[in-house]
Amino acid sequence: RVAMNPMMRCMMAGGEWSALLVVLVSTVPLLTSGAGWCDGIERGEACGPEHSNAVDAQTLHLDAGEQPRDSIWGSGLIEETVEVDVFVAGGGSAGTSAALAAVRTGATVVLANGRPVLGGNSGSEVRLAMVGACGTRSGVGDINALKLECREGGIVEEYQLDNAVNNPDLVPELFSLELLTLMKAEPNLTLFQNTWLVGVTRSDGEAPGAPGTITSAILEDQGSQRRYIVKAKVYIDATGDGRLGAEAGAEWIQGREGFAQYNESLAKLGFYRTANDGPDHETEGTSLDYMAEAKPSPSLYRPPFWATKFNASQFQYRGVTGDRPYGYWWNEISWPYNTITDGENVTQEALADILGIWSYLKNSGDHPESANMGLTWVGNVGCKREGRRFVGQYVQTQNDVMAVDKLCVRKPPYCPANPPPPSPAQEPDLYWDRVAYAGWPFDLHNPKGMRDPSHPPFTSHKMPFMYSTPLRSLISKDLTNLFFAGRLASFSHVVYGSQRVMKTCATMGQAVGTAAAYATNHGVDPITLKDHPEAIWSIQQQLVRDDAFIIGLYNADPRDHARNATVTASSEQANGTAANVISGQTRAVVTADDASIGSGGGVPSSQAKNGTNRWISEGLPASVTLALAGPVPVKQVQLIFDTGMHRKLAFSVVFPTNNPDSFWGPQAETVRDYYLEGEVDGQWVMLCNVTDNYQRRRVHTLPCPAVGPSPAPPPPVKPSVAPGSVAATLCNVTSPAQRWVFQGDPDHGGVTLSTRGGALCLGFNESISAYGGHGNSVIASPCGPLSTRWNYTAAPGGSFLRTAIPHKSCTGSSAGQSCECVHPVACTACHGTDIYTPPTSVELWECIEGTHMKWSSLQVNDGHQDAGGVLLMTDGLCLQAPTADDARSVGSFSPAPPQRVQAKTAEDIAALRAPAPLVSKVRVTVTATNGISHARINEIRIYDASGVAPFPQQ
Repeated sequence: RVAMNPMMRCMMAGGEWSALLVVLVSTVPLLTSGAGWCDGIERGEACGPEHSNAVDAQTLHLDAGEQPRDSIWGSGLIEETVEVDVFVAGGGSAGTSAALAAVRTGATVVLANGRPVLGGNSGSEVRLAMVGACGTRSGVGDINALKLECREGGIVEEYQLDNAVNNPDLVPELFSLELLTLMKAEPNLTLFQNTWLVGVTRSDGEAPGAPGTITSAILEDQGSQRRYIVKAKVYIDATGDGRLGAEAGAEWIQGREGFAQYNESLAKLGFYRTANDGPDHETEGTSLDYMAEAKPSPSLYRPPFWATKFNASQFQYRGVTGDRPYGYWWNEISWPYNTITDGENVTQEALADILGIWSYLKNSGDHPESANMGLTWVGNVGCKREGRRFVGQYVQTQNDVMAVDKLCVRKPPYCPANPPPPSPAQEPDLYWDRVAYAGWPFDLHNPKGMRDPSHPPFTSHKMPFMYSTPLRSLISKDLTNLFFAGRLASFSHVVYGSQRVMKTCATMGQAVGTAAAYATNHGVDPITLKDHPEAIWSIQQQLVRDDAFIIGLYNADPRDHARNATVTASSEQANGTAANVISGQTRAVVTADDASIGSGGGVPSSQAKNGTNRWISEGLPASVTLALAGPVPVKQVQLIFDTGMHRKLAFSVVFPTNNPDSFWGPQAETVRDYYLEGEVDGQWVMLCNVTDNYQRRRVHTLPCPAVGPSPAPPPPVKPSVAPGSVAATLCNVTSPAQRWVFQGDPDHGGVTLSTRGGALCLGFNESISAYGGHGNSVIASPCGPLSTRWNYTAAPGGSFLRTAIPHKSCTGSSAGQSCECVHPVACTACHGTDIYTPPTSVELWECIEGTHMKWSSLQVNDGHQDAGGVLLMTDGLCLQAPTADDARSVGSFSPAPPQRVQAKTAEDIAALRAPAPLVSKVRVTVTATNGISHARINEIRIYDASGVAPFPQQ
């Protein structure tokens, strides 16, 4: 007899079950991946009536405007060419910060990530907690509050705070998804996941030995059978292993320099000692981790036969405990392998070790505390520490930071005997082109790792102070348009031991992303930035504006009206006067070097401003007022709040265990509820009202919504494109509606643009208002002798697609320009951080330089005999024709009302276009924080419309 479960009842139509059928039915759910015969199978429910109509379930139900898929792909790779300003290779902490920084400062960006999730070693595949300059500098609890704030700011602080609030249960996958959310919020950023860089093309310099130029990056997504040729103006290698730079011919090294090369004292200590005290190819290794939790009863573990066998003697320098919920960083494999070309061998050995460590804890009898512990996750992607390092325009060495070893964090045998520390402590070099900072100890590992259990796994040497990173160490000397970010940058091996940690890599990423955007915006080759001090100054000022800390660099933006304001407050504490909001520095960092606590100091007094550098009120509510030098048409107000940057804050699967003195959630010091007011003609006017804030940096482009920001803006109201109108939407090389054919001579009367087959031609209609735009909707209608003719000449970086005969002046144009260039509405209506969901309408607008104004043509061959026309692309969007029926009836549509584009209402758009009111004073009133009883504001900036754009001029 067979006990009939609901699945069997659904499947049995009568008669006898055969033994074969029983076996088949029983095994199919094990072979499928969740798709059974009905939704209720896995829940033990009977199939409902909605599953009884098999024909209906298999029918393709199309909504209006949808079409069946009309093509398939066979063998080989579909090749696409993408043109952008900046290409970033690598989706770890450096690459994600670089991509976001570049796109937020005006560049179009492609980010290629070889893994399926973002974050690199901190992502959900590896799960390593991010550390940075703080190291042990953060001390215990709040001992360094308002004294030493070493935590990295800017982009990495933004997504750590997002995770602290949005990921309260410490889910590793949600950490990576927060990064993905930031990427999706940027319409000018294209993210390729599971896509590896496999090669580059380059051109050589004009003279022998002259620097070359990268002309394209070649990417492959094997899972989707796609190859991308990315043509960019600037390239950023954030791959960790340096694949991009190596393919392009940038000079690199792998291993450790000898003492003589840079005269570094640490290059001949401990593990560095070699037979001839010369260079070698030894590198730090790759680690794997595990997660475990206590079970209600004893949990057994049987290791696979290939797990490494360990005994207690092998852990004399590597402490273990059976109730630890997370693995060990020192489970490190490198020797005798090449960490790049033998990467899979390294990972497999590390996996054998981690299972062997767990077996020792569970089965040796030495650790009875492990009895109820059970594994919940084992890493399969290695946490790699070292690959290549490039030789850039400047190599940063130990002597730039400290010439004499000051204090090894641990005692012998972990560290050798120390020479007497210098007095006073050496102050690090303050490079003129500094753009980031570091402070993690010189953390130098045993090159044999777990294959040398009779010696310590590392030695760690603290430096007296945090120190700067020069931009020249992040720029190639061999290629005109290549930046470096992360552990692969231009450092000696000793300095690499400090610079390689992830939060420090993130600061480098933000720096080079910002510099890359400057280079593309201003037509400067990265290799020549060192010859343009005005460019370096502008990059530095933009980084400081974006809350990236640069030692000894203060706000000097001449467009910031707050700098010349008179500041008063309703109350203030002695160590937090109101004037601090315009001090130019947004943190407390000046401390003495205290060797007694073994943690290092902050910044010497000669390299920063002393004090708290923030306004601190007596209680709540409290307000701070800036009286401007004269009436200003205020368009943007930027605030920096206190987020407890003296404490550690980094996502970790065991955050409470590793950080008992820290908060995982909104930081207690941070202002939660506040509102902005402006004095206009002697009357106070509400500008913004914000609730539930937890971020450190808030930028308010006026006018603000009357209430606080929603967790997620709603999608645009449909239809986002009027019937019959052309759309700009995500590119699809297989869509016939995105294939366009040029006919005619662009130099003699212009060309017509028709869809493949010649049924519809591109034109415009004054009687149709593009949704969310100014009017003059671009349409496609049946081709004829009166079809619109266009001027278009392909050029690097794109060209204007404009009517051959100048059209009338655009309604709402600032300068009465002719309305003749094809332009997607989304970026006309709104620029900013709001989420844009394509498709969007397309209109005629004035031909001005700006986002989404220029088009590129991409020839596509999809396997047919003919070329199939071209894609017309602008910053990742493609021009798409309407259906034939909609095109024929285009004249029947009346002008459409404006609608939501990038989560803005018509009223929002109108207000943004309206002149800003003249404001003589700005007041910020704090009504609540996330945990303390007084207000803290570190900085206030005030800009008119000219100051909203990035990159001030000196």
